[in-house]
Amino acid sequence: INRIASQTQFGNVQLLNGTIGTSYTSAQPAAVTGASGYFAGALTGLATVDVTTTATQANSTGLQTYLTNAATLALANGSAVVIVNGTNIGTFTTQNTVQNVIDAINGKSADTGVVASLSNPANGSIVLKQTNYGSNYSVQYSDTDTIFNAAGASSFTVNGVDAQAQITFNGGATLQLHSGKGLVLQSQGGTFKVGLTALATAHTYAGAIQVNMGSATFQIGANAGQTATAAVDDVSASKLGTTVGPGTGVGGIDVTTAQGATTGIHVLDEAIAQISTLRARLGATQKNILQTNINSLSVAKQNVAASESSIRDTDMAAEVVQFTRSQILVQASTAMLAQANAAPQSLLSLLKG
Repeated sequence: INRIASQTQFGNVQLLNGTIGTSYTSAQPAAVTGASGYFAGALTGLATVDVTTTATQANSTGLQTYLTNAATLALANGSAVVIVNGTNIGTFTTQNTVQNVIDAINGKSADTGVVASLSNPANGSIVLKQTNYGSNYSVQYSDTDTIFNAAGASSFTVNGVDAQAQITFNGGATLQLHSGKGLVLQSQGGTFKVGLTALATAHTYAGAIQVNMGSATFQIGANAGQTATAAVDDVSASKLGTTVGPGTGVGGIDVTTAQGATTGIHVLDEAIAQISTLRARLGATQKNILQTNINSLSVAKQNVAASESSIRDTDMAAEVVQFTRSQILVQASTAMLAQANAAPQSLLSLLKG
């Protein structure tokens, strides 16, 4: 990936290393992990991110109280089936402790994304918490007895909250970022994204992002000022998937742990989305701007050639008509002269006789 990004060029112009695109770096990595996409306008310098809504993880605390982690389950029906996010955690009886339930849920957290704990080691309740942020990730729990709820069987779904923010460029243009999910902020249409860390709160982070704008300019008309621009972002490994979380990016994927592998999947998904967005944007530019202007200029060229031909080239039909008319006149004139010459000769013949 880095080789392609650094060596792809046309006419000695680097195409994929950010030279003719928009690049972003985080000036406050403790809160803002990075950015991707593009923003219309020649904007450079520092940008301020104002987080208006903090992202949260879905979580719920049970109503059943346990004196210690080793307390056995008090089940009205003798056994209970526990299901978390569609995964069957197991069947538990009065011989099991609350720690057995917690361990079983945590043992399948890679599948469910949910971890369990006791709110207080002494006289506490089971707490279920989603490991990911935002409304895309939930805690869906059910049991058939009183493990979670002292009043009876439990069944509920809790969703997280997505972060919302706005970004201000150079104290001027403001872009709302509210259509993303979790810690990833996204503008309407997905053209611009900003990644937050779990430490980012509802707070204004001045100078959180360094913005560098670049673009390639194309002359698309016959007159001055008739130009179009196209930006190609940096696609090196350190710039792809950076909005997922701190220290992420394709270049930083670590699959030696289960959590690292899960994060790696999110990073790759985001990287694929970035590349797909870039390809779509370039395709739209090529088809709707460059190709359209090429077609228009081709038609204009044909019209100019036709106009020049009308002015410069001979009108063969008109010239043939004029030529034929001239021939007829010449032949008629010749015939009349012949008749005129014949008249004196006839008179002389009569006089001789």
